[in-house]
Amino acid sequence: MKIKIVYRFYDGFIGTIQDAINNDMFVKASIDTVPAIEFNRVKYNRMNAREQEIYEKRLKD
Repeated sequence: MKIKIVYRFYDGFIGTIQDAINNDMFVKASIDTVPAIEFNRVKYNRMNAREQEIYEKRLKD
């Protein structure tokens, strides 16, 4: 017996992800690039100068 995982979506629709895709619920979806590291001010302020340089290089990648 195969169990289907169902989700409740924002408009009250209950179904699988595949059902939602087939019903064109994700029409406004887009592909974005997400940075590998997100700037954290508290973490940055606790670093010494050398660590900050390395952190800044990682942010640019």
